[in-house]
Amino acid sequence: MRAAGAQQFVLGFLDDSGAVDRRALDAVLPELAGAPWTFHRALDHAASRTAAWSALRDLPGLDAVLTAGSPKGVDEGLPVLTAEAAHHAPRILAGGGVREPHLAALAAAGITALHSGSAVRPGGDWSAPVDPALVGHLRQRWR
Repeated sequence: MRAAGAQQFVLGFLDDSGAVDRRALDAVLPELAGAPWTFHRALDHAASRTAAWSALRDLPGLDAVLTAGSPKGVDEGLPVLTAEAAHHAPRILAGGGVREPHLAALAAAGITALHSGSAVRPGGDWSAPVDPALVGHLRQRWR
C-alpha cells in the first residue's frame, strides 16, 4: 500500500491476552516507511488500558489513538475518554459513536480530534452515504 501511494494508515492489534501486540506492530511498522498511523479501537478491547497506553507511548509514527473509551462506544466510554485526556489528549482521536451531545465534554477535556460515522449519515444509517450538511453541522458544533 505504501508503494501504491498510501500516506497514512490505521491499524491496531491485540494479542491473545488482550495486550498490544508488539510483535505484530514490530513486523508492520517498518513497512509504513515512516508514514504516520493511528492505532484503531483495539485499545477499547485491551485487557488493561493503562498497559496499552504504555505500550503505544514510543512507537514510531504513531500520531493518534482512536478510542471510544469503551468497547460499547462513546456513550459508555465518555467518562474514560475525559479522564484519559489529562494524560493523552493530543493523541486521542475520539470515535465510536461520537454524536453532538458528546462534543462539549470532549472539547472541555482537551480532546481536539474526532471520528464520526453514524452522526454524519441520515438517520445514523451506516448504509447511507455521508451527508456533507451533517458533516458541516457537526463541525460547526465542535468549534
